[in-house]
Amino acid sequence: MRIVELINTLDIGGAERMVVDLSTGLQYRNHEVTVVCLRNSGPLQIPLSAAGVRVIALEKDSSFSARTVRKLSQILSGLRTEIVHTHNPLVHHYGTAAARMADVPLVIGTLHGPGNLNQPPRKTELVYELTCLFSDCIVACCGSVHQHLQRVTAIARRRSVVIPNGIDVEPFLSIPPAHPSDSDVIFGAVGRLAPVKDYSSLLKAFASLRKRLGRCRLEFLGDGPLRSQLEREASQLGIANTVRFRGAGLDVPGFLRSIDVFVTSSLSEGLPLTVLEAMAAARPVVGTNVGAIPELVREGNCGFLAPSGNPAQLANTLIEAASDDRLPQKGLKGRQLVEKMYSVNAMVEGYEQLFQNMLVRKRPRS
Repeated sequence: MRIVELINTLDIGGAERMVVDLSTGLQYRNHEVTVVCLRNSGPLQIPLSAAGVRVIALEKDSSFSARTVRKLSQILSGLRTEIVHTHNPLVHHYGTAAARMADVPLVIGTLHGPGNLNQPPRKTELVYELTCLFSDCIVACCGSVHQHLQRVTAIARRRSVVIPNGIDVEPFLSIPPAHPSDSDVIFGAVGRLAPVKDYSSLLKAFASLRKRLGRCRLEFLGDGPLRSQLEREASQLGIANTVRFRGAGLDVPGFLRSIDVFVTSSLSEGLPLTVLEAMAAARPVVGTNVGAIPELVREGNCGFLAPSGNPAQLANTLIEAASDDRLPQKGLKGRQLVEKMYSVNAMVEGYEQLFQNMLVRKRPRS
């Protein structure tokens, strides 16, 4: 199959990393895959290029661009594309319009989180619904995102399926379970320093934890627009000497090896790859009650849950985790669940089967 994966950028993020894993997996299975970025590429172009996946950046600005639609349609025609696979509503209308202009048989979109499609409908959501009339299938990355589609859309929900995100578990399986020392319990978070991650609440919760427990540290792997603000907040809370911002980095296994408990304080999520990676690294999870996080934690019996946007409750949950002597066992249970249910191979097979089945049905009419 000749497939184009369409995404906004290849900056470090969950949807972007999923595109890398899916594209390289499909390329490995002898499909012709090209990744097209509406805007710039980014650091995640490196593993794609290493796998032989072609990357094209259209360098679009923030406004709507008919020129970009025309340019994308020319690329699709030149590649003799059979499938356009878009990622999230902001790029779906570009993929759908260009695919129709280029006579591409199949258009499929993936929704990576409920935060990308909010109710009541705004302009982006209305455009998304209209373009779903000309789309063949909408994939939800987990059950909770699928339920959100059913609640807030009229068109997309009629042609939606679920294919869970998956990760390459191999880099994480050699990491031994964490055994917190008597001196410090090290909490760690991986993600873009952006409002939806609500790291401000995490800093407040950690400041409360330090007053009540003392022996703990907090580390962040990631960068983003709120970094300076979060660093100032850590200083104002009096915890700057026990909080470390490492900046952006691709060595997630190395980071997870260095911590004891993984924390996510998000206000909205789909099926976060960072949580799956923490589980694969046998790290127990403290997570907020959003997206697929509760399902993962409960199904794997691998962590602790707190309500989102509530620093006081999150602090209590952090204390519960720091005081639990079953952390290694919880970590191993999480690893077992990811190996069984959320591998990158399972994800790639799911998309490959969907693409092939739908293409067979479309070809006689094409």
